[in-house]
Amino acid sequence: MNERLRIEIGQYGRVVFGRVLEQPEATRSCDGERIGTVHDGGVLMELCSEGAPQLTSQRLFIRGCHRRLDDDEFCCIYSTPKVAAQAVADIQAMVRKANAGVVQQDKPLAAIRLEVIE
Repeated sequence: MNERLRIEIGQYGRVVFGRVLEQPEATRSCDGERIGTVHDGGVLMELCSEGAPQLTSQRLFIRGCHRRLDDDEFCCIYSTPKVAAQAVADIQAMVRKANAGVVQQDKPLAAIRLEVIE
């Protein structure tokens, strides 16, 4: 059983894109469950699980109940390259918090190893 979440992510100008490479089954949900949060003042605020991988202006949704969509890429176009870079930095901050064992929303992330591959 996989015990870490691996996310491949990239940026090209205003576009942030990527895909989920690996994910613990314990983090899979169909109801938009919040798995983690990013510091206040960031662009990307939440890591959630719902239907399929998706990136919105404020949330990264990882794999959810639609298993046939597990390998789909996610993408979001931000207003400026600077905002897009901040979204990538926010994902990295979430990874650092999780790897440090920070508890988010009643769910301990210490057992889930998050990694961003650039």
